[in-house]
Amino acid sequence: MHGVIGSRLGEGAARLAAFASVVGFAVLIGWEAVVGATVLKNFSGVSPTAYFLLPVVLVFISSLYTGSGGLRGNALINLAQNAIKIFALIFAAFVLLALVGTDALFESRAATTGAYDAFMALGGVALAANLIFSLFWQVVDMSAWQNIAATPGDSRRSAIGLSMASILFFPGIIGTVLGIALSGVGTASSINDSNILNALVEALQGAPWIGLAVVAAFAASMLSTIDGYALAASQASTWDLLFPKRVKALLSLGPDRSPNQDDLAVLTTGRVFVLFVAMAGAIGVLQLVLNVGVSLFDLVYAVVVAQMSLVGPVMLCLLRPRGVVIRMGYLPIFLSLLAGGGCVLARFWGHDQFYIWAPVITVGTSLVLTWVVSRIEAARTGDVVLEGAGES
Repeated sequence: MHGVIGSRLGEGAARLAAFASVVGFAVLIGWEAVVGATVLKNFSGVSPTAYFLLPVVLVFISSLYTGSGGLRGNALINLAQNAIKIFALIFAAFVLLALVGTDALFESRAATTGAYDAFMALGGVALAANLIFSLFWQVVDMSAWQNIAATPGDSRRSAIGLSMASILFFPGIIGTVLGIALSGVGTASSINDSNILNALVEALQGAPWIGLAVVAAFAASMLSTIDGYALAASQASTWDLLFPKRVKALLSLGPDRSPNQDDLAVLTTGRVFVLFVAMAGAIGVLQLVLNVGVSLFDLVYAVVVAQMSLVGPVMLCLLRPRGVVIRMGYLPIFLSLLAGGGCVLARFWGHDQFYIWAPVITVGTSLVLTWVVSRIEAARTGDVVLEGAGES
């Protein structure tokens, strides 16, 4: 992804994009680990010391098998993790519906809530911001492109379609069924993002093995997210920031050869970065939550800012993959990071309304500035910009 950005917006844009991805993935790893530790803490009542150590240990374990197994190793491990998640959620949904009755899907509190009330209950403006940045997330998530690149070309369309259907169903539809059914248990008013796992396990107390499977599915889902982000951050660090020329030379040699010392150097550094980036993200987010007092829900608007700064450049590359290299192409990324970062800092200055809109402002700034620099370059060179994906 970063190399393609560089081919259209220059080497500076490629490096800045890679830096944004690495920082974004590090924070996302920390956020995912701390969310998991918080839910497990509320579920099991672990001590504050264990709460601090739990996300660090989880990230350390994930980093170890990611560093040793790479993309192929992650794929095999994630296959088992996803199997646990799918079967646990299906059985949990059946058991919960058997306990509360299928009428809960139509008569429970969640099922009878109107669209406007649901929108406001899910955050109102905050939900709108979530929907907007979620619309662009997949195209700027380097780990998604990494997975596509690792898939044989003739099966990519079917793989993407299967992934889309899987995500829509797990956890989309099944998770929604679980939530609607859970809202009919009778304690829905006291359920929040921190204790929902507790409430689900308590509702399934008639089938304790299902409750245990749900906890295992939660942990598997968390680890599969962390290892993917760690691997992507490591690749961006080694391929795009530390050894771009060496990696290009190695790739030009093709895959059918024996590894040499350059391969070993890049691979060893990548393994170190898997651990470094993941641990730095976990410890950094822990400090924000424990010492600064930033809530996990609020933190999500900050953790996506780095990736959202890449929306404009990536959309330009998708809509028009060929053309002249745009001078000063790094400006949309740099200024978008400043705009989004400023909105995040505004929260600590008492302006929460800017904080909630941080990812949206970042997306808007990235799109507008990318269009501006592309138009300036078009006027300078006579290139036709954003008129399609053909040759200039």
